Amino acid sequence: MSKLTVVAATDCGGSGCPTTYTTDGETVVVQGYLTHASEIDLPEGEGLVSIPRSLILETAARLQEPSA
Repeated sequence: MSKLTVVAATDCGGSGCPTTYTTDGETVVVQGYLTHASEIDLPEGEGLVSIPRSLILETAARLQEPSA
């Protein structure tokens, strides 16, 4: 995987806060709290994470900003 660049992060008072990253400008990587939903059958190698709605909105806004 390429280098991760922070797009947006939450301030949860620790070092492992929900955060979004980009790799190459086309892929977004999400760090969040593991969650489990029994009604979803996930394939091997996939997982579910929970992040605040505000982080999604901030990430979307920043991804639309022109690159420096």
